Amino acid sequence: MVVAAGLAVYPLTHAGTLAIAIVPLGAAAFGLIVLIALYRLNVVLLGLLPLAAEYLTAETTGRCGAISIVFYAVGLITLAELLFWSAELSREDEVERAVSSRRLLALAVIAITSALISLVTLAGSLLQLRTAFAAALVGSAAAVALLAIPWLLLQAWRER
Repeated sequence: MVVAAGLAVYPLTHAGTLAIAIVPLGAAAFGLIVLIALYRLNVVLLGLLPLAAEYLTAETTGRCGAISIVFYAVGLITLAELLFWSAELSREDEVERAVSSRRLLALAVIAITSALISLVTLAGSLLQLRTAFAAALVGSAAAVALLAIPWLLLQAWRER
């Protein structure tokens, strides 16, 4: 719940005059996430969409730094993984330390990997390519890499 609360509150600190518009989004997102976690619902996307919309609205003010995108994306991925894991845990698994340790290690690897990928994406925006063909190649490679991330995460989740 700490991750969810942080993700709901962070955009408010940078929203400026739009804060009034995004308070309902943050409150709805946090409420949905609490319900998803308590009742172990498998509708994680419903909780993440209002959070993403809240951040996007705050981002339109231009007050969020570029690096905040990386941290917010890592937070969303971390929250999604935690909610997916809590939905599939049985009561016996909750107290088993080996299962918890393995899942926390996997979560740390996912968070670090997503942060590195986000940083590479931001670094790619600094490239100045001389031809349209080179830009098209780099853009295509980036699109393939970005589309591969959720696919790989889903494959890993299905194998569990």
